[in-house]
Amino acid sequence: MQHEKYLLVSFRTSKWSARKFDAKATEEVATNHNATGDIGRFNKLLLNKSDINPVNAAFAAARRQHDGLTLPWDDDGDRLLPSARLMDYRAKMQPHLAEVDLRVAHLLSRYQDLIDARRVELNGLFDPADYPSEQQMREKFAHKIEIKPVPASEAIRFGDPNIERDLREQYEEMLKERVEDAQKEVWYRLIDPIKRMVDVLSRDGRVYESTHKAILDIARLVPQYNINGDPKLDKAASDIYALMSKVNVDILRDSEAIRTITAEAAGDILSRMDSKYAGAF
Repeated sequence: MQHEKYLLVSFRTSKWSARKFDAKATEEVATNHNATGDIGRFNKLLLNKSDINPVNAAFAAARRQHDGLTLPWDDDGDRLLPSARLMDYRAKMQPHLAEVDLRVAHLLSRYQDLIDARRVELNGLFDPADYPSEQQMREKFAHKIEIKPVPASEAIRFGDPNIERDLREQYEEMLKERVEDAQKEVWYRLIDPIKRMVDVLSRDGRVYESTHKAILDIARLVPQYNINGDPKLDKAASDIYALMSKVNVDILRDSEAIRTITAEAAGDILSRMDSKYAGAF
């Protein structure tokens, strides 16, 4: 792995759940039903779903974009990004983050009115103490992107040469496993849309522009995401791009002959993909 060609990117977020455990209501349910033991928990929805869901949806869309532009790396939230894709990453994340901020601002602008409405709807379950102040709410909704280099084993310094060597060996082994996992993800992203396209073409299903575009996009980007420089992966991406760039959605919809030829050619490419990363293929 050429460390200088990759970055680690984390996208950290925080949100207000708009839910609150109500111990009193839980106890009342147990009493009313003569229940004993662990009966569960009664959680109040402090705002209507129609009010909080747009914010949650914006956060989810930003997360999907982040994950789609990066590769898995560790369990701490870091994901791998080719250095050459940094500007593209920032450009594509910016509108999503702006949408998050816009929807949070819209929610906060109506916050007191929403509380007043919920006061009526919750009736006896309403408790003003459940609601953070507006300033606290602003702090609960947050997002932050952190970018850093991928550390090399040479950066490990301990003072004892023997321990230092062991630590570096352990790090290199961990690095190897993470690279392999990220490489598998690249294979999957290349295979999945092609597999769906072959399935659609083979059963005379409807071909969508989004699927065709997804195939061309990932095939074009594979060389930058090919961490190990696997020639089989580059060849598969090149063959897929060459095949799919010759046809468009209209042709695939209108010509049965072209559909058949394209399906067969794409299926042949799939069958030649390295089974180590291509799963069933």
